[in-house]
Amino acid sequence: MATMSTLTDSLRDRSYNKLVYWILLAGLVSLALVMLYDYGFLGYMYRVDSSRLSIVITALFLGFSAYCLVIIVQFSKELSVATEASHRLARGEGAQHEGETLWVGDYRMPDNRLVTEHLLDLMLKRERHATAQPGVLLDSFISQFRSRTRFGAYASDVLYKLGMLGTVVGFILMLGTMDAMSDFTTESLRASLQSMTGGMATALLTTIAGLVCGLVLRLQFNLAEAVAADVVKKTVRIGDIYLAPTEQAADDVRA
Repeated sequence: MATMSTLTDSLRDRSYNKLVYWILLAGLVSLALVMLYDYGFLGYMYRVDSSRLSIVITALFLGFSAYCLVIIVQFSKELSVATEASHRLARGEGAQHEGETLWVGDYRMPDNRLVTEHLLDLMLKRERHATAQPGVLLDSFISQFRSRTRFGAYASDVLYKLGMLGTVVGFILMLGTMDAMSDFTTESLRASLQSMTGGMATALLTTIAGLVCGLVLRLQFNLAEAVAADVVKKTVRIGDIYLAPTEQAADDVRA
């Protein structure tokens, strides 16, 4: 019976779903990159792009994606802690603290989790004032998640802007080629057209790289924002339903 209960709880805990989605997305992106490399597009892009901005965009995309993976893992751990505490409180197990250590039944909540810190601070606050509302504590808790996911919008915007910068650089190269024409012989026109083609390729390739990488990165950070929203929702539910003081508790505090 205990084994069946543990299995049921594990199946109910879907805290790491968004991490699985991120891994699937990364797999699709990797497959697409392999196909593009096999067809020679990646080699052509890095070879033709004289501005080298496509290399910068790719390197930043990989770095930002790694950061997104880190925060999704962290948020998933927070969600797992909140889910475990919620399940135990729903079964009627009580919450208590010993100093800076928070227990829900016989489950010791990890000390290095934002959820644990928020619930512990909320309990300490309500011990001093039974009808106290989360207020500033809740705002601070939410801001700690938003400060990490907000970086995703900035990172995506950086990739978009680098793609636009590559477009400008490509057109500058084209205009520079036209300005350098001194005569209109067949050879000079051929050389100028080749240089203009290189400038146009730089403009288009960097634009494509910036847009695609920015869109994929934004999708990754949307997964992180979804996990953060789940953590906040579940933690607020714990504080407002299971840790909310009863009238008897409020009377005891006033007495």
